[in-house]
Amino acid sequence: GAWRWSWVLLHGGWLISWPLGLYALLAGLNQSLGPWLVGYFFEGDTVSFALYRYGARELPLLSALAGALGSALIPAIAQHLNNGLKDLREETTKLYHLLFPLTILLLLTADWWFPWVFSEDYRDSVPLFRTFLLLTSAHLLFARTVLVAKQDTRLIPLFAVVSFCLQLLLGFLLVPMLGLNGVALAAVLAFTAEKVLLVLYVQKKYALSWTVYTPWKWWLFYSVLLVAGYFLVAWVF
Repeated sequence: GAWRWSWVLLHGGWLISWPLGLYALLAGLNQSLGPWLVGYFFEGDTVSFALYRYGARELPLLSALAGALGSALIPAIAQHLNNGLKDLREETTKLYHLLFPLTILLLLTADWWFPWVFSEDYRDSVPLFRTFLLLTSAHLLFARTVLVAKQDTRLIPLFAVVSFCLQLLLGFLLVPMLGLNGVALAAVLAFTAEKVLLVLYVQKKYALSWTVYTPWKWWLFYSVLLVAGYFLVAWVF
């Protein structure tokens, strides 16, 4: 082979990749919105900011494992849609059995181990941590993987913009009522809404129900357990 410049390949790759780069930028802005809301509502309160920073944690390795699985299955889906979606559903099931039980376990036991790991000063961060653990359900929906495999990435940044605006709106609504946990809940609800919109978009444009690429019974089972555990612990403690 020989090295040569190809505008055709560059143009094709650019059309697919620029929306993903913009989405990554917007996703970073979304993550910065939580600390900004804390600074806005608790201006000068360094204790509240520290509590939020320690509590604003997802399940360890969740993003890495979910991102790795989604990226790994893109070529398979692009090459053969039905077989690729079947592989995605099977591999997602394995990930569910690993991450959901771990999330539920951490949620139920956080009052015991969180102060021990981060010191007793951060016990008030535990409710925030529990709220952020609810992100597991939304993270493990892979509609965006299907869109990338279909080379349909143009609207992906728009969903991030919607998520940003919704998080900002929910933050102003929930923080006066729930305090710091309102910031966390706004982030969870906005990210979940983004994932739901992606699922609906894939279904509308490609007639692909989420049940085709998602082991929906396991997802529903684990999500119900996670939410039930969240409210149970909130009621007990």
